[in-house]
Amino acid sequence: MITEQRRVAPVASRRFAHSVATMMFALTALSPGATSAAPSSASEAPILIRIFKEEALLEVWQQAGASYTLAAEHAICAWSGTLGPKLAEGDRQAPEGFYTLTPDQLHNSRRWPRSLDLGFPNAHDRSLARTGTYLLIHGGCSSSGCFAMTDAVMATLYDAVAAAFSAGTTHVPVHIFPFRPTEQNLDRHAAHAWLPFWRQLREGFDSFERTRLPPSVATCNGRYIVDDGDARSPPGPLSDCGFVDPELLTIASRQVIAAATRRGKGSAINRLAGAAVSPLPATGRLAAPKVTCNLGLASCRKHMALKHGALRSRALATGKAGRKARIAEAQRTKPAR
Repeated sequence: MITEQRRVAPVASRRFAHSVATMMFALTALSPGATSAAPSSASEAPILIRIFKEEALLEVWQQAGASYTLAAEHAICAWSGTLGPKLAEGDRQAPEGFYTLTPDQLHNSRRWPRSLDLGFPNAHDRSLARTGTYLLIHGGCSSSGCFAMTDAVMATLYDAVAAAFSAGTTHVPVHIFPFRPTEQNLDRHAAHAWLPFWRQLREGFDSFERTRLPPSVATCNGRYIVDDGDARSPPGPLSDCGFVDPELLTIASRQVIAAATRRGKGSAINRLAGAAVSPLPATGRLAAPKVTCNLGLASCRKHMALKHGALRSRALATGKAGRKARIAEAQRTKPAR
């Protein structure tokens, strides 16, 4: 399995997407009463962004009255990794899930000016001990964990988000999917380790398709919880119930540690949801390490990873010693024949 690959949209597709956006903007400028507009500095309506990895497509939706309408579609030049969520810093994997932009995430740097910081890890990712920093939507047409657009498209997208914030919008939802999660597409990936996670993402996809409103999304016990949006309530941040089952956290921690140690090497990044979680000896069951610090900090996550490793070594040692003791006891008490 390839752990690092770039999906580059054909030049013709990029030109077509740019032409569609330009044409929609021109039509809107000629029709003051239109309810849909391509993102531009003149358009300040709240927006929602959707990304589909497999299709290499970014959609921009804008509020028009009591619902959202499609304003523009842009081809994604490149994204890195494979289908599946990002787990660890350095795995060179583009994320999947429900993210939120705020004004503080309008990112400017020498390398990627006028880019958008997705805010990875979000509350859901942090609850599962996932790590990573500066996952962006940016220009330049090259990616090592981000979503790369052409510079022209990125300027248009950045202006649309900045204009929405200037008009009073506080949160811009960004929904990132592996592909359009229709039943047919999910069936194509029925054997994939991340299928249960993708079915969670489908709930958010279906809600927006049904209502044309940003859904209300929360995270609880390692899964996304989705409710239909309300036109009277603007989109807000991802809420967190604050609970994760200790055993689930143990499994998630193993996934993150395994991904971090690979650093893009090998071929098991997308098997981490299942096969990479090795069983422990029955007498040395690994308890989840108690979280005693803020998992939002990199130093805390490193501390918990080291603590998890120590617990695992102790459990394995206990398991081996226990088996030896049981064998010795069985031989000692074995009845004479």
